[in-house]
Amino acid sequence: MRESARGKSPLPRVLPGHFLGFGRGPHYYVYLLATLIVLLIISAVTERLVVRIVEQLIMIGTLISGTLATGRTPIQIALTVTAAFVMFVAGWARLFVPETYWLTVVWLTFSFLFFSRVTLALAWDIFSSRANVSPSLLYGAVSVYLLMGFTFSNAHFLLETVSPGSYQCGAPQCHQEPVSPAYLYFSFVTLATVGYGDIVPLSRVAGMLAYMEAIAGQMYVAILVARLVGMQLSQSRD
Repeated sequence: MRESARGKSPLPRVLPGHFLGFGRGPHYYVYLLATLIVLLIISAVTERLVVRIVEQLIMIGTLISGTLATGRTPIQIALTVTAAFVMFVAGWARLFVPETYWLTVVWLTFSFLFFSRVTLALAWDIFSSRANVSPSLLYGAVSVYLLMGFTFSNAHFLLETVSPGSYQCGAPQCHQEPVSPAYLYFSFVTLATVGYGDIVPLSRVAGMLAYMEAIAGQMYVAILVARLVGMQLSQSRD
């Protein structure tokens, strides 16, 4: 009996974090990318309340997939979940209660913290990975680029909220409600270094954010391509 008991392999220990998917980020990259793309599309038509509610529902998927894709330790998970929870509550509150200055500031601050946290964690995973080039790795790489746009969008909007007049906006989006899609548009135009000129930074801080985003976008694409080519060559040699 003892010999048979010794011969049996112990059952694998399933931790709650593993069961929920924490620490197993790669297969969540596709979910994160899908929610980010849908969020980009739905953000362009958020004038009606029903569409804005749908946007918040899609945001729930972004919060969950972003947390699962980048969670590694309990502390990291707790920080990401806290930022996501406050961002979610403030976002829903803005739909049904009169919007105030402090509510907008809280929403934008924790949105910036959440997106920047997920962006940095996911970028670290991509560039520190020693695995072969795979579809999940490419999904994660594209997600980082989109996350950068969302992160800087919150930074631009937050700056305009706390310091009005930081940007001069001639785009029609700036005269519609909500105003947030205008800064999302400006963020991705700046990230891609297109620069149409319909939204112009006026203050020094706004200009700094604009050129930092442009530099980050170009450097990310260049470094990512070099990284992927190097991984592919190493994979071919092996």
